[in-house]
Amino acid sequence: MELVFNEQILPEIETFLNNLKDQFEFENTNGFISQKLFDVAKSETEHKDLALCFLANTAVELPNRDVLRENQIVPLFFELLKKDTLSFNQKLTVLTALDYLSENELNKELFRIIGGIPALVSLLNLGETKLQELALSIIYKLTSNARNRKLLVEGEFVSILSTYLTLDSPFQFICLLILGKLSHKKLFIAKIKDTPIYQY
Repeated sequence: MELVFNEQILPEIETFLNNLKDQFEFENTNGFISQKLFDVAKSETEHKDLALCFLANTAVELPNRDVLRENQIVPLFFELLKKDTLSFNQKLTVLTALDYLSENELNKELFRIIGGIPALVSLLNLGETKLQELALSIIYKLTSNARNRKLLVEGEFVSILSTYLTLDSPFQFICLLILGKLSHKKLFIAKIKDTPIYQY
């Protein structure tokens, strides 16, 4: 399957691939552009990160969310987020893509399988409000899956979440929504007693 490209970002992608023309002869078709982006994103070249950012931008288009999963790009997004060299805007681009991808039921399963949930929880400690907001948005969507709820309760997420559930927190509402999803788990009661949420 090939990607659907937004006309606003397509010229940038074409320019990016044209600059690699010593590696292949460029063809101006969606199928060719899709495959070359996948190839570069899976490579170990210096162009890999930029290719992944371009692919992240395509997640806004609904049909692309299955295509990105089927081409094993989703795990690469999580790997990219771990890089210290990533700029704030690049992190924002990748997280926004993961937010779109988390609306898909198969992707919700995949996020857990590839270790994406702990990676999202770790982003809550970065101190960047927009990144924290996106991470919580993704986590909330993932809680519609029973196995994801179990994993969140068993980990350190409940105690981390408690630090955001304060009267002046901009994340109070979404934190309460997430707590509502997790509250039926027996282990949740034990976990919550050791956090400020219990007094709250």
